[in-house]
Amino acid sequence: FILSARNSQYRKYRPSLGCKPSDEPESWFKYAVTCVLEKIKARNKTRLWISVIKRRQLRKKYVELFKKKEVDGTLQDEGIGQLKGLEEMLSFEDIKFYRSLARSEMKEEKLIPFSLKQQQQQQQKGSFGFISRWWAGSKTISGDGSLIKDEDIKKFYETIEFDENKAKVDNNQAGPRDSKLLELSFDLKNGSISLAKTDSTESSRKTILSLQFINLIAHIIKRPDTLRAEISLLDFSIIEKLTEFSIFPNMVRAKPSPSSTLSKVCDNTQIVDEADEIARMESSATEPFLSFVMDEMAENPDADKSISFSMKPLEIVLNHQAAHKIVDFVYGGRAKEALETLASAAETHITELANKTRASLEDALEEHKALDLSVDIDAPVIYIPFDCEDPGAFLFIADLGHIEVRSRLVTAAEKKEFSVKRRRRLTVDELSSLYSLMYDILQVKLNKIKLSYADSLA
Repeated sequence: FILSARNSQYRKYRPSLGCKPSDEPESWFKYAVTCVLEKIKARNKTRLWISVIKRRQLRKKYVELFKKKEVDGTLQDEGIGQLKGLEEMLSFEDIKFYRSLARSEMKEEKLIPFSLKQQQQQQQKGSFGFISRWWAGSKTISGDGSLIKDEDIKKFYETIEFDENKAKVDNNQAGPRDSKLLELSFDLKNGSISLAKTDSTESSRKTILSLQFINLIAHIIKRPDTLRAEISLLDFSIIEKLTEFSIFPNMVRAKPSPSSTLSKVCDNTQIVDEADEIARMESSATEPFLSFVMDEMAENPDADKSISFSMKPLEIVLNHQAAHKIVDFVYGGRAKEALETLASAAETHITELANKTRASLEDALEEHKALDLSVDIDAPVIYIPFDCEDPGAFLFIADLGHIEVRSRLVTAAEKKEFSVKRRRRLTVDELSSLYSLMYDILQVKLNKIKLSYADSLA
């Protein structure tokens, strides 16, 4: 039927029945071209704004008349003529689609079709009086029984804890799990950030600190239910320029190699220019100095998200003179106020946690997002010279070795243990354990620490 209806509109262009394609190929070729052109014209016509408006008007009119006919059972002569004219004008697919729209609107408006009303009336009347109605009562069709009420839908959603509005937003925004909502890549070959001070008496600026880095790469992928971020840095260093004749111009830098010695720290005493330092880092660095990966889809089933952080060892020179000048320049007299504010905020947070009830702690434990943290870095080597300008001054060296940090996650069995104990009173030890589960426990391992000192750099 559908194939016949589709071909009927092109039947007028078809050659006569006795004409075969082998006899008159030109006529059949013309027929094929004409059908294709007519189809293209019809498609283009439907995309015109005038056609869109007209189609909308026809749809609304047909839905209105069909609903009225279904509810009342009949139409007036004028309505019957309009409905018949619309059905002759519209295609079979349009009529089928418009009728489905009309029936959907009837369900939303809780309109009962006339045929169903008639059936209910006949069953209610019956032919055997009260006994017949009593006997057939279980088979009586109720008008409300065939329709789902809003109260029933609301009660059902509350039972399964379903939020209809949130689901609509999620369906509009989300897609397949492997689809990418956002992918951001950032690659900076080299850069420099300087902290400078302008004297009131001089127009020139004096650089206090200068940070140089090379190959900063960031890659972020956002999927419907997860976010993954990867950041890596090939090399960086911090140069201080407060001490004019400093033997250690590099306050912080990546350790060149595991076999680095104190003499190598002093190799770059003349490197105070940003361009020279960047050139040195580009020629010496081979592996990334820093690597950071954050993934909200953790591999560990007990964790909600995972963070992996690895870093090569640093060489840090503690120049107390430069440190005091930098702190005074940045904070001034506000450092003490900032520490007092931080301590006050921490005390308030601890007090609020202590006042929480048992029920709120259990709910917070269930909603707590577990973090799987993995930190694997070679700890920095710290150089503390007594005088940065005197090669013969004492030098204290602290090699902190290796730092490893791992998360101690709350397992599903521990959560289940407290959920089972909901209906009984907890002991003091059990309540203390419940408090401890509210914290993310990190296991920190520090090994291979070396402490040494030298009389001089000579």
